[in-house]
Amino acid sequence: MNKFWLKSVFLLAYTSLLISAACFKEEIETIATSEEKGQLPEKIAAKIEDLQLNSDAFEIRTISDMTGTSKELLVMGDAIINQADFLAISKPTLTKQYNTGYLVDTELHPTITIYVNNNGGTHHLSPKAQQGVRDAVANWNGVIGSSIQLNIAYSSDTDFDPAIHDIEVLVIPFPGFGIGAAQFPTNDGKPGGLIILNAAYNNDTLSSNALAHGFSHEIGTTLGLANSDWNTRQSCVNAGILDEPSSETDFGVEAPILIVGTLPNIPGIIEQEDSVMNSCFDFENTTGKLNFFDEQALRMLYPQ
Repeated sequence: MNKFWLKSVFLLAYTSLLISAACFKEEIETIATSEEKGQLPEKIAAKIEDLQLNSDAFEIRTISDMTGTSKELLVMGDAIINQADFLAISKPTLTKQYNTGYLVDTELHPTITIYVNNNGGTHHLSPKAQQGVRDAVANWNGVIGSSIQLNIAYSSDTDFDPAIHDIEVLVIPFPGFGIGAAQFPTNDGKPGGLIILNAAYNNDTLSSNALAHGFSHEIGTTLGLANSDWNTRQSCVNAGILDEPSSETDFGVEAPILIVGTLPNIPGIIEQEDSVMNSCFDFENTTGKLNFFDEQALRMLYPQ
């Protein structure tokens, strides 16, 4: 399979998991996983109905973090959100290049630390994956005029401290996903605290540029960024994942509001083939770099 999808969706715009699983079925369906999928809790199901969303796009997964603590998180495509944050949503109020309803409070979090295990253990990142994280951090830190500042801390699973580190990168076998998943910012201004790298790609399978692209996308999710091509998912068509364009509003969600100063996605007229925040990408041809409007989105959301 030469084409690749990320399928990060914005906070309340969820694409079907049946679509997301199709590209990688042959590659990852046999990977054993200790992560458990569960039925939606009654309160979550009621909230989904209240927001008039597609319940088929949601699932609960029990994920163990570096401390061994199990968390029951709400998963939508490759996007993750705490159940409490989801229940706190009043209505689908979304923006982006496009962005989510919650953003990082940079006064409380002037530097965001991403914790990477490079010292053995369950969540040890391969050297190539570690470089992908470094390249992605350099991408976002390199945006002139933004107040976002990312830092990487390296050590082992046992040294992870959620009181000090903002985002942990976990390596988990994740059947039905692409390169990984990420958590959106929380309702109290914290960055999304979790990035998952699919264990199927914690090796030399992907190029350095593809890993830089993938981690840039997932870090963007933790900062509140969302899909650039929400209304067509044209990047997935170009990558051979979807047969025809589709809109994330097909799942009963309001259209997002464009961030001032960024480029709108107008089907057949204006499409950003090189945005790292597109739904999908071709991992053989990506440069692994942000485009101008990815950078502009960060500047507008987090001005210096």
